[in-house]
Amino acid sequence: MKRSWALALPVLFHLLCGRHRVGRRLAIWSVALSWGLGLGAWSFRACAADQPQWGQAWSRNMVSDEKGLPDSFDPKTGRNVKWVARLGTETHSTPIAAGGHLYVGTNNGQPRDPKHQGDRGVLMCFDEKTGKFLWQLVVPKREEDPYFDWPNTGISSPVTVEGDHVYLTDNRGEVMCLDARGMANGNDGPFREESAHMTPPKGSGSPPKPVAGAEIFPEPLRPPAEGNSLQTGPLDADIIWVFDLASGTNASARPMRRVLSCSIRRRDGLWPATTNTSLRIFFTAPGRRRRWAK
Repeated sequence: MKRSWALALPVLFHLLCGRHRVGRRLAIWSVALSWGLGLGAWSFRACAADQPQWGQAWSRNMVSDEKGLPDSFDPKTGRNVKWVARLGTETHSTPIAAGGHLYVGTNNGQPRDPKHQGDRGVLMCFDEKTGKFLWQLVVPKREEDPYFDWPNTGISSPVTVEGDHVYLTDNRGEVMCLDARGMANGNDGPFREESAHMTPPKGSGSPPKPVAGAEIFPEPLRPPAEGNSLQTGPLDADIIWVFDLASGTNASARPMRRVLSCSIRRRDGLWPATTNTSLRIFFTAPGRRRRWAK
């Protein structure tokens, strides 16, 4: 059986949001909307299958075969709403449910962890049944050019989950593989620089002034000064590996304005989609061997 809300509600959500900013209220209720209709269906069915990818995995088929679904919900009375979770002030991502977790990208407009302040890209992970906040990935913004990482938009990429691995493209255009359990079982590696990665570089918040006629190229995330890294905690994500599409593919000749999604095909590899239509990248699991074509 398929979890219908992951098939139908993302389409409704994007129709509602379009290219416009999502206000705080809609951001907060976005997960509630998904669970209001999706989990309300549990009154008709005892269980439902995971939906680890936007649309049915691995076909992206948005047509649901569920029957007897509720056709409405009411946030005020709680009718057909299982739980509500607070997100950021803007949310352009799509909820994905897999392995007892729910993942959704947002911004840092309402920080979950006081050590993370200011504009960031955020991926939140919740307990699927209770809505309990489990962990989050927090990524500093690109500041070379606002078009590389538009202010307050957060992480827009819906994740793809396979087993204990969570794949996404973050707001910086980095392809990532995360541990679905976060830091609860320790830092598994091979990537172990989470502290440095989530720390904004020196001078963050004061982007360089544009020079008329000058080309602007994406820059890799600069490591913070020694001793200035934020310390990881139980609410932080565990990064297994990360690859910067903008700098790692020699794509600076054709700067990518936005990385839109990340999908996986079993036994094949990982295929992230970007707005640079002349660039095609293929990652072989576990992300160590890579090849690309322009």
